[in-house]
Amino acid sequence: MERRLAAILAADVVDYSRLMGEDELRTLDALQTLRREIFGPAVAGHRGRVLKSMGDGWLVEFKSVADAVMCAVQIQDRVANHEIIRLRMGLHIGDISEDQEDVYGDGVNVASRLETFAEPGALALSDAVFGTIDGTLRPAFDDVGIHELKNINRPIQIWMRQPQPTRNTAQGPNTSSDGEITESERPVLALYPIETSDERPDVRELANALTNDVETYLRAANWLYTATTASSENATYVLRSVLRGSGLQLRLEAQLTNGAGDRLWRGKFDGDLNTAFDWQDITSEDLVAQVVGPMLEAEKSKLSNISLEQMTATQCELYAQLFIGSMDGQGFSVAMRYIDAAIEKDPKFVDAYATAILFFLAAISADLAEEVAPYSDRFNNWISAARPYRSSHALLDLLIGLSDFRGDQDAATMSRVVARVLRLGATDSVTMMMCGWILVWLGRPEEALDCFEKASRPGRSGPWAAILDGGMVIAYVEADRNEAAIALALRVIEASENYSAPYRALAAAYANAGRIEEAQTTIARLIERYPMSSISGTRKRSAYVENEFTERYFVGLRLAGLPEGE
Repeated sequence: MERRLAAILAADVVDYSRLMGEDELRTLDALQTLRREIFGPAVAGHRGRVLKSMGDGWLVEFKSVADAVMCAVQIQDRVANHEIIRLRMGLHIGDISEDQEDVYGDGVNVASRLETFAEPGALALSDAVFGTIDGTLRPAFDDVGIHELKNINRPIQIWMRQPQPTRNTAQGPNTSSDGEITESERPVLALYPIETSDERPDVRELANALTNDVETYLRAANWLYTATTASSENATYVLRSVLRGSGLQLRLEAQLTNGAGDRLWRGKFDGDLNTAFDWQDITSEDLVAQVVGPMLEAEKSKLSNISLEQMTATQCELYAQLFIGSMDGQGFSVAMRYIDAAIEKDPKFVDAYATAILFFLAAISADLAEEVAPYSDRFNNWISAARPYRSSHALLDLLIGLSDFRGDQDAATMSRVVARVLRLGATDSVTMMMCGWILVWLGRPEEALDCFEKASRPGRSGPWAAILDGGMVIAYVEADRNEAAIALALRVIEASENYSAPYRALAAAYANAGRIEEAQTTIARLIERYPMSSISGTRKRSAYVENEFTERYFVGLRLAGLPEGE
């Protein structure tokens, strides 16, 4: 038998025998839904392969440790609010051997024992796995010590991601054990698993992988709730897709309808089975980019016909988010009016506080302080009202920490907040984006880029795309990757010509690359739009710490000719 090194995930349904004894049909239906709508797509989407399925458990092989960890985290998060299903998971990297009957080896043995060790809803990693994951995932795991595991001849240091809190269903839809979506004030997208009539395993796996990727990207839209389901009841929008194969040719046909069945969009994507992985990545991003626009326009049109007085708090918060993408003063003015109204209508609406604080701080950072100045007093009240919810809301925790941030004197405290927030919200794109920005201000560009890159693919289709890319451009400058900074900054400016951050980053990148004339022209364009721009103002607004990486940015701005200011 061939031996190979692999990351092995062991997963098991908690209390399977008891569940079967209490209600066999319900349990079997829930497991079938789990396999079809969560487990199968997640494994395929992260390049995994199911080695063994035991009815109530699975062994899955991954070539990439990062893919294995992200897959396990995603699955646990998506079943955290399930009515009856909970999973234990263990993950190890080691040698395995496989024959027609079974799979063997250290990787399997240790992963299985780690799964048994894990608490219900938790993920246990061996130290070998923990040592390979990046800084955006590490804070999510606790060191629970060195343990002797049954039939394992050496002690194993174990890292545990604890069970995640269940979602507050008042803020969004819930999914029952049979996959049916319950009602929500937010728009809800019912994503049907991608169908295929092609019996080839690689095509069926590709359909699962595409389902997972599309759901992952759409879940990042915090104005929309997405659920993979076979039921469109109570859904605002429905996305159905079919993957067809003929020889090496592939075609994905997709259709978006509203809840009444009226078609809003239809598209086709052609590919080749020889390049299936690359095609999967490109197609899932293209599909999401094309369906988000019609939904945003439909929501904006729907809400524009409702007066502010008649809107609910949730509708006000949603409508506010739809105006941020332009990154201009008028957009922020409208957004602030509606988010302020959301809090007035529901003073216990926690997500509205997070959105309001984020809007205010984003406007300050984007040279739009004048537009949000009327809300300065309210901002302090929002912070005070939101503090009691800080420990249970990752983005709110980060934003309250940021509101207290004053640069070098608070750098250590802010670093601890970022680590804590990554632990609570490592899969949320807006939270990840803001962690990236703070790491830019802390002068830690490589860690910032890790955050931005994880947020960028799912987050680039939403209203925060410009802010996400603006932070990434500055991180590139700090990391001395000037050509990458120039290329991205030019794209951001083309999409959001009034957003100040990419102008500053572009000027610094040009200057550091020796292209002084282009740097000076860029500064002139910036000052034309924002006459008060200066070095001191940039430092003050965002509380940059002083180190070699942030200085690389400011040296570039000085070379480009940005005034020092006060």
